[in-house]
Amino acid sequence: MTKESPLRRLLESRWLIPIAVLLPLVLQVHALGFGLAADDYLQHAKLVGGEGYDVQRALLPDYFSGNPLWTLFEFFPQSPSDFDQMVRAGILPWWAEPGASATFFRPVTAATHVLDTRLFGDAFWGHHLHSFVWAGLGVWVVAGLYRRLLPHPVVAGLAILAFSMEEAHTMA
Repeated sequence: MTKESPLRRLLESRWLIPIAVLLPLVLQVHALGFGLAADDYLQHAKLVGGEGYDVQRALLPDYFSGNPLWTLFEFFPQSPSDFDQMVRAGILPWWAEPGASATFFRPVTAATHVLDTRLFGDAFWGHHLHSFVWAGLGVWVVAGLYRRLLPHPVVAGLAILAFSMEEAHTMA
């Protein structure tokens, strides 16, 4: 009689998917206490129409106007004078290339940010929790695909765990 290893039993278990969905959330639960970081400040300013960001709004009124679904991931202003003002205000570094462009078309992601701002305001733990829900759904969908498409349950189980703990998928 061959004894099956506990790892193999886990990888083939029906409990693997719920564990894989919850594992990255448990590993990153500390992120619920984080606020904003890096480009979050600029995006938050756009989402609230510059409210509370008076200096930036006064310097760049056009940059903080417009529909955030289309402009939330526009990191450099199109106007050369606005670009210069952002450098002077310290929003962009002094070495930023004039005329640089970084605009991404991400309306679904922008819509989730708009929803977060409307639902949670400045309670950023809610924003992060919402991201956790999306991350969990992503792991669940991919796990289902791996279980269907990969030929061996152990291989599928390993792929599911690797996907769920991939650093890029666990960042808040």
